[in-house]
Amino acid sequence: MASSTAQSVTLARAHLTHMGVISDPYAASMLRRPWRLMSVGLRLPIVRDRALGATFSYLAARTLFFDGEVRRALDDGMKRVVIVGAGYDARAWRLAQPGVQFTEVDHPVTQADKRRRAPAGGPRYVALDLSRDTVPAALIEPPPVISLVEGVSMYLEERSVEQLVVGLSGPGNRLVINFGVGGRAAGASRHAVRTSAAAGGETFRYQPTMPTALALLERAGWSPTDAATGPELAQRLLRNTSIDRDLSEDAFVVSATFPVT
Repeated sequence: MASSTAQSVTLARAHLTHMGVISDPYAASMLRRPWRLMSVGLRLPIVRDRALGATFSYLAARTLFFDGEVRRALDDGMKRVVIVGAGYDARAWRLAQPGVQFTEVDHPVTQADKRRRAPAGGPRYVALDLSRDTVPAALIEPPPVISLVEGVSMYLEERSVEQLVVGLSGPGNRLVINFGVGGRAAGASRHAVRTSAAAGGETFRYQPTMPTALALLERAGWSPTDAATGPELAQRLLRNTSIDRDLSEDAFVVSATFPVT
């Protein structure tokens, strides 16, 4: 079955676009019927405030951070973007530039569902079950490549996360990855995220502290260049918006580079 969590994230992006917080004009068209109905429901006054909570705020900040890192890489002349666990991500359309190749890696079932809904063009698709398979070395050849691992690490075992980031390494490569679950450190919104993921068979397995995650990346040869917790992201990226910024300290994002040898 296609990932229900990926659809829920896409629902959030569609509504955040409607609110004017982010810009993802492709999100709504990639929703399956139950999520399309929820998208309409979120616009009703009686439930509209649910979209102002910490979970949606974290997804907005995370999206803006990842977008910024991709734009920076493209401005620096990178021509290849690899999106791991892409779900219904639309960066291959939103951030497209002449001569830039986007490649998406995801579970075959989710990827097949996305391809039925996605617009023409876009990325090169590579079907892969990250819980069992490793990213082929050919996927990141030749470097430099920027790889995005968004909303993925928490569903893998620690050894699989380390194997994944090792597989994405290469001279001059860049990596953007997040760890943990957005929202408040405790509370109903975070419990709802956990419950929704578990209902879809997507169990949280790895939620390290920031020092532990940075140490893992460094063991794999990466040099972190930026790391920000949920509250820090909110201060940077959500200050001029109306959405809740009470985010969790143990959800964070990291960007890193791999040295040129």
